[in-house]
Amino acid sequence: MMDSGGDSVRHVLKAAASTSALDMDIAVVVSVSIPSANSLAYDWPSWLQPPVNLTDLKSTRNTPIDVKVVVQKKRPLIYVYDLPPEFDNHLLEGRRFKLQCVNRIYDDKNKTIWTPQLYGAQMALYESILASPHRTLNGDEADYFYVPVLDSCLITRSDDSPHLLMPRDLRLRSYHTLEYYRMAYDHIAQQYPYWNLLQLAKRKFFSWDEGACYAPKEIWNSMMLVHWGNTNTKHMNSTSAYWADNWDHIPLDRRGSHPCFDPRKDLVIPAWKEPNPGAIWLKLWARYP
Repeated sequence: MMDSGGDSVRHVLKAAASTSALDMDIAVVVSVSIPSANSLAYDWPSWLQPPVNLTDLKSTRNTPIDVKVVVQKKRPLIYVYDLPPEFDNHLLEGRRFKLQCVNRIYDDKNKTIWTPQLYGAQMALYESILASPHRTLNGDEADYFYVPVLDSCLITRSDDSPHLLMPRDLRLRSYHTLEYYRMAYDHIAQQYPYWNLLQLAKRKFFSWDEGACYAPKEIWNSMMLVHWGNTNTKHMNSTSAYWADNWDHIPLDRRGSHPCFDPRKDLVIPAWKEPNPGAIWLKLWARYP
């Protein structure tokens, strides 16, 4: 998803959008990037640079004029909710192993070290949207609203972190994660004027792995970004081999009744893979017949 030259996340959802019932705007939403600290704006690819319209100066010669520059914003625009730290920063700061739930770390010389963390895509997309020209700080003009609950960091800590209160949630990581999403929903509904005025489909949640299977009923009609596109047409119940991730025991009044994936509104995106530019010329896929 990223390359080492421009540190870009390239169209991570475009393929999924082309096979869904969503319009082409979704494909544009994900043309987001994490620009490298070593690259300047004019080094970025043309699709990342916002267009700048200048007044025609051909006929002005030496006459002083006022020039108005209009920078066209890239539609659709995404507003990122600013959540309390227990939904993101505290989970990142308190992770037990530095490679958990992140797509990269930094060495003592501030050099990027990519991680092999399977669920690093959540952090990669979050970083990308924050740095993207599609991002807006004005909720009034936003087309979509992103809710950055870092549940991939939460669920990897739930089993051995008493302060996270997993026993309150039947000792189920699935139920515990559901409650975090519900608390984020409650916070946004109370603190932000945009929530109750929005069409549900304009809100985005990125749930890790089976995360959308145990989404609380309050947010299910939002767009779920997932790794696992299980429509539950074959298995209606949880098939997880790990009991703490089983979602069958979550109370119905909390979860409601919904599948893990709805292709009419949701998108499947790839799990994180450590960038390896050498994989192309090594042709690793050609080693076996």
